[in-house]
Amino acid sequence: MSTDDLVIEKQTIGDIGIVKADGIVDLATMRPMREAVRDLLSDGVRHMILDLRDVAYMDSAGISIIMTAKRGVADHRGEVYVAAKAGEVSRALHLVQMDRVVKFVEDPNEALSKLRSTANV
Repeated sequence: MSTDDLVIEKQTIGDIGIVKADGIVDLATMRPMREAVRDLLSDGVRHMILDLRDVAYMDSAGISIIMTAKRGVADHRGEVYVAAKAGEVSRALHLVQMDRVVKFVEDPNEALSKLRSTANV
């Protein structure tokens, strides 16, 4: 994979959409991730998990995608979880106070567990 590539995987588990990104998320590469988020929102997911653990770099284009996900689930009173490793991406997201907008987890499975436990309350 060249440094310009961004590989996206998406899946749905119940009313939860999951987008896994691998590579660099910037203005030049953001399209597949943005489309994956929009597709899942169009499919009616209530919650979104963005797995950014394999993202090496993300600029404001990635933040824009996170905000698109948040706005999309807000109508359903849904949540957005971001899984990110400690490092540059996580620091950048905290620097712009994304932790006030979305929930951070270390692993997507942690987000799934939290969403499932609140659904059973």
